[in-house]
Amino acid sequence: MKAHLVNCAGTVRAMVVVLDHWDAREFELEHAAELSAWRQRGVRFYFQLVTRRRSLSPFWVNLR
Repeated sequence: MKAHLVNCAGTVRAMVVVLDHWDAREFELEHAAELSAWRQRGVRFYFQLVTRRRSLSPFWVNLR
């Protein structure tokens, strides 16, 4: 995902992120600062978590 953002900088306006596991601490340590920078450049992120019933559930991620 990060490589796609870099390779397509200026053209990507939104990104859907589909996850089957969420670890808030790991996200904060590994990804939050970089994705926040992209958010400040106008890229919107839509996070979706796969549930036990194999459906998607949107959830909020605070990107400053």
